[in-house]
Amino acid sequence: MAAEEIVIRYGLFEESLSVADLRKYAETQQVSDDLKSILGYLSSQQQQKLQKVLQMKIPLGVVALDKLVNSETGKIALNFVAPAIARRDNAGIQALRSAIILGAASSKGLGVISFLEAYPSQRLVVNLPTALDIVNKADFFSSFSGFLLTDDFGTTLLSPLEF
Repeated sequence: MAAEEIVIRYGLFEESLSVADLRKYAETQQVSDDLKSILGYLSSQQQQKLQKVLQMKIPLGVVALDKLVNSETGKIALNFVAPAIARRDNAGIQALRSAIILGAASSKGLGVISFLEAYPSQRLVVNLPTALDIVNKADFFSSFSGFLLTDDFGTTLLSPLEF
């Protein structure tokens, strides 16, 4: 099972988008009708950043990512991010860990699209207010450290993104 649809939830409002539409946008800049309605809320600069984020790959292999998500730093990061994903069960952290590892094992490596395609549910529901709060907190903390993620030895793994 893999995510075929991403749902953005803001209170009672929900907007759905197929992962295939996101992949097509990332690869070709072609915009589906569903994506067009979502992109309408973003400035042209934000749309360009979104496309770059969708194309971004994390330059770590499966073994390194497995070690990272199972390290103390990784567990903290997963616990930090998990509330943004609405699930009916209590498997949010396990689902995130699984999607990271399986996405990294894909032929294209780990990126947003491969993560979504590896997420173990047909729908990935993002609670937008919680997700934005997490992004703001991550930006705040990264401004002090200069980096968003480091491993247990202080090695920089991911630098912060401006979005």
